[in-house]
Amino acid sequence: ALSLRADSQASRDALKCLSGFFDENTVQTRRNLRTTIEGQSLLLHKEFVDSFGKLERHVQQLDALVGALDGACDRAGARLRQSKSDTQAVLEKAAALRCESRAIDEKREVLRHFLARFRLSEADTQLVRNGDRPLDEQFFAAFERLEQVRKNARQLLSTCGQQTSGVDILHETSEVLEAAYERMFIWVQQQCRGPKSSVVARATAAAEGGA
Repeated sequence: ALSLRADSQASRDALKCLSGFFDENTVQTRRNLRTTIEGQSLLLHKEFVDSFGKLERHVQQLDALVGALDGACDRAGARLRQSKSDTQAVLEKAAALRCESRAIDEKREVLRHFLARFRLSEADTQLVRNGDRPLDEQFFAAFERLEQVRKNARQLLSTCGQQTSGVDILHETSEVLEAAYERMFIWVQQQCRGPKSSVVARATAAAEGGA
């Protein structure tokens, strides 16, 4: 203590701080100086502890907030992964449906070509069988298509070995062909009483071809 200089800045600051503990410079005040300083130190420690308690509560609140954010991120990540999985499943299903659709389109196209070659349309069937219609160019065009269908069926029998399909086609069209011949025969008989026209000649040739 003797080495301390009273005129140093540290000494002046210490004395200035100590002056705050004295209301008056008396013997009793000097005797109670230690107790006063210890009480002041205890008060400062208490304030520090109180301040630290507030800080600790703030840290706890921050930790709870971070935990809640972390949980929210985990849930969002789980939903994102599930959404990705669902999207992948939908894309795979869509790809499978596109492949199936292309296969159906291909089969439909094959069926369309098959029917065009081996089936007489309903309109042509009515043209050939309907006795109320005259034997005009439309009739003979439908009759020629009927003959072509039967020709294709015979080729199917001889070249492709499709016995069942070829026989079925010939069987289905045989009644239509018979009705067409009957109509032409009756019509030719009726027309033979008058002048022979080109239509009569065509019907006669067609009937003779089926005979």
